[in-house]
Amino acid sequence: MKERIAEASPGPWARTTGLVYLLCFLTAVSAEAFVGQVRHVTYDAVNLIAYAFYIAVTLLCYYMFSRWTGATLCSRRSSASRDAPISSWPL
Repeated sequence: MKERIAEASPGPWARTTGLVYLLCFLTAVSAEAFVGQVRHVTYDAVNLIAYAFYIAVTLLCYYMFSRWTGATLCSRRSSASRDAPISSWPL
């Protein structure tokens, strides 16, 4: 039973996603607080980095939850495949 829980645990992915989300938040706040609207080029560059972090968070969340649930964007799993063991789920 513990092996199934360990297989299903999104621990490392969740930590990575949380770290990237924190970097996204800190980058956006630093763009507003430290750079400000005075330096337009630097402000835009820091905001672009914050957007890149946000896209990374979105992709990490998608990967983490699709791996956990087995769902994809285009298909849904049938109820019969939900009862299959976790080791047979698609990655």
